Amino acid sequence: MRAAFTSLGCRSNHFDTVAMIHRFQARGLHIVPFGAPADLCLVNTCTVTARADFQSRQLLRRARRRNPEARIAVIGCGPQRDPGPYASLPEVSWVLGNPEKPEIAEIILDQPFPDPGLPLVRISPIAGEKRVINFGAWPDPERNRVELKIQEGCSQGCSYCVIPETRGSPRSVPPEESRAAIRELEGLGYREVVLTGTQLTAYGQEYQTRLSSWLKNVFQESRKTRIRLSSLEPWRVDDQLMELVRDQNRLCPHFHLALQSLDDEILKEMNRPGDSRRMVELIQALVGKTPELAVGADLIAGFPSETEKSFARTYSVLEGLPLAYLHVFPYSPRPGTKACGFKKCAPEREIKRRVRILQELSRKKRREFYERFLGQWLEVILEEPGKNQPAGAGEGDNLRGTSSNYILVGFTRDRISGPDAGVYRMKAEKIFPGRAPYLWGTRVEKIVE
Repeated sequence: MRAAFTSLGCRSNHFDTVAMIHRFQARGLHIVPFGAPADLCLVNTCTVTARADFQSRQLLRRARRRNPEARIAVIGCGPQRDPGPYASLPEVSWVLGNPEKPEIAEIILDQPFPDPGLPLVRISPIAGEKRVINFGAWPDPERNRVELKIQEGCSQGCSYCVIPETRGSPRSVPPEESRAAIRELEGLGYREVVLTGTQLTAYGQEYQTRLSSWLKNVFQESRKTRIRLSSLEPWRVDDQLMELVRDQNRLCPHFHLALQSLDDEILKEMNRPGDSRRMVELIQALVGKTPELAVGADLIAGFPSETEKSFARTYSVLEGLPLAYLHVFPYSPRPGTKACGFKKCAPEREIKRRVRILQELSRKKRREFYERFLGQWLEVILEEPGKNQPAGAGEGDNLRGTSSNYILVGFTRDRISGPDAGVYRMKAEKIFPGRAPYLWGTRVEKIVE
């Protein structure tokens, strides 16, 4: 039987998809690319925005068009939050929630397939879930950098967000188990592990430990693998974590902060802790202590109470901050959240305009950040083995990678010998512009197998 998988949304969702692929492979299924001829198609959904819901349904329809005879399963945050719209789709045979992910192979393969038009719906409550779903050292053959989910769930209760409904309360993998998983991945040859979690900076609170102290033990027990942190809540970035990224060269100098806004009134309406002054001071302190650090930020444009003046205040502060890039999202009303009942201040066309303005600022900041490293040596791990660069990078078989401080780089394959896996040094020589700009180099050295 051939099975095809795809996922939307966060790194945790991608981690879950890799874990589910391993579970089906263990049952003898042949995994094929999504869109290729398949007997079973699975869509791991996201529901963080209305557009994510739309894209999830779009992928289900695409799976049916390309594989009219295949059985289709939909799983994850979308059904967990509201299974009804998915159960009503004629192409769907299984509608499953997040707690069902570890048992998905048994649910689908160990009982008769549901009759057409009568999908099996199984959504277990997430509120009492104690596990970090799908935890394990799951190799990803498609990547040289691998993700490891060590935390799940959120208790913040932001006024615009439904994630606590879909991922549950905060919970962490026991410190010894999570460190053992990193050692296992290092033994498999991975030289970068990306730590993921719904609220990663809350890691370890039930074990009376902090992310920073846990990381110190990781670096004592492993020898080669570098660690990258995914999205962080700014008010939980402590002095110890700031010192660790400055002093430990195996902690990637890259922090992605969930700012969402830099206007105090908007932050209050969002039910976000802290204020803009504290976030500004944090970013300035981070870059002041570690100049090569790439600091990125999530921003929401068009929150219901965001006026032109409050948007302008956020933009003005962002413009003066040493940020490397922005991830910009238009506000998406989610039924059941407090913000969904707020009066809107801006029409849709104005929200789109603000998104474009912030995206343009992001491009400007990314280019300025990249320019700082022209002529310098960057530590690089190949991002996707054998994937060609966009046009303009020169002739030949070109490779792309990611530097420790989150710069996309490119060089020709003839600059390296042996397998692609490992850590390289590349001297950045010029910038190739574009929607995803990158630095190009011709001097490359392998430094870690």
